[in-house]
Amino acid sequence: QAGYIAPRPNLLINGGFDIWQRGNSFTNTQPTAGPSGYTADRWFQSVAGGTSGQLLTTREDFTAAQTDVPNNPKYYTKLAGNGLVTGTNGVVSFDQKIEDVRTMAGKKVTVSFWAKTSNTSGRDLGVGTWQNFGFGGSGDVVQTAQVASLTTAWQKFTFTFDVPSINPSAVIGSYNSFGLYTRLTSKGTDSSFVGLTSEIPDLGSDSVSIAQVKLEEGNTFTGWPHVDPATELAKCQWYYQKGSSRIFGFSNGIQALSCGESIPLRNPIRPNVPLSVTTSVTPGTAVNLHSLVQEVYTHENITVHARGSTAGEVFGSYSWTVDAEL
Repeated sequence: QAGYIAPRPNLLINGGFDIWQRGNSFTNTQPTAGPSGYTADRWFQSVAGGTSGQLLTTREDFTAAQTDVPNNPKYYTKLAGNGLVTGTNGVVSFDQKIEDVRTMAGKKVTVSFWAKTSNTSGRDLGVGTWQNFGFGGSGDVVQTAQVASLTTAWQKFTFTFDVPSINPSAVIGSYNSFGLYTRLTSKGTDSSFVGLTSEIPDLGSDSVSIAQVKLEEGNTFTGWPHVDPATELAKCQWYYQKGSSRIFGFSNGIQALSCGESIPLRNPIRPNVPLSVTTSVTPGTAVNLHSLVQEVYTHENITVHARGSTAGEVFGSYSWTVDAEL
């Protein structure tokens, strides 16, 4: 079509929240020893300095007839507090990392998204980008947050940021990244760190809903790109995959290695990083199965061996996950 300019690609993966391999609902109870975690694929929620309450992160469905948010999205993410309180320097964030701190260095980027809050008086949401130089690298460089003033109605927000060039003296360590951050709560030193002129208070029992997040090169929003679900899933599986299988064999004795199988990963997973592999037996399906032993051979497949409890046939159904997140 004459005069048509295609939307620039989204630098974020799963910006439309279509992929949820880990589940559709997550509860983060405070205070905890490990208060952070991935929720929707590639999206990382964190509570720092939490003293009480919970952060509930869920996949929510748009109704088929809704017209508030364009492009017919299926899902959005809701982050809801359940009496969530943090300390003096508390933080509640929802972020995504993009591989390579050099990404967009020295360029302008535009962030666009739709959001609303349950608070009838409104609520602020801080948004920014940051450069993380990784383990053994220089300190983070944070682009000053801009503030979205949310209401109970869906609104679109668009912000442009100047991403600094990489300082020639900077040290780039392992697992470095460029990223998008949000602040649902930002108090004390964190508020100063991201450059807010006033603190964003505790989430309490408010909720913040977010849809169609796009990060693109340039100083304008160029439209929401067409997203092929299979392609988006493959991008997510570069970092995280899960599945299930059955194993069958014969054990010569107690805890003897009985059988094994190689599981090809659906998409070769991110290379040159340590993999976290877990396996668990599905309740009620194991016969004469003492344990599973997994070994990682490549970033394209894993092997699983079974040990029997006694001599005889051994079989079971099990699930597995492979994690190579930043």
